[in-house]
Amino acid sequence: MMNSCPACKKENPKIAIFCETCNYPFEGTEKEKAIHIGRFVTKKGVTVDSEIQINRSRSILFIIAIINGLAIAMGIVNSVDYSIADHVFNIIITSVFILCAITIKKNPFVKILIPLLLLLFVNLLNFIVDPNTLLQGIVLKVIYIGSLSYSLYLVKSAENFRKKYH
Repeated sequence: MMNSCPACKKENPKIAIFCETCNYPFEGTEKEKAIHIGRFVTKKGVTVDSEIQINRSRSILFIIAIINGLAIAMGIVNSVDYSIADHVFNIIITSVFILCAITIKKNPFVKILIPLLLLLFVNLLNFIVDPNTLLQGIVLKVIYIGSLSYSLYLVKSAENFRKKYH
């Protein structure tokens, strides 16, 4: 005879004291049961939050790509003294952001990690070349890097939850 867990919906032997999957206390007090279900639902909400944050990250990646694209176009139109290598580098970075934004649903962790590392690398490189660039656009840098970092955290939390309970 089996007993279905009210929290994770997995089947357990009728004699089980705790759910084998999520540790739901079958023989606990009503308060213990309610606390467990509340915690389980909260953890399950991470998967929904993760999806929302993935969509936000996708938008941020597109915004960064658009800003980079506009900077490239303005540099070309205004005949700014950039080398061909600078333009190619910026075009590659912009392409990576667009590609990651388009394919973010396939492997969200990697598709967020790559642009995040690229942003950190470019900002570090700019700082080495000209330390004054660190504070230029600091608000946007904090928003982009903070949001992508938070997305990584949520995606990883959701992956861990899915592995454990699905």
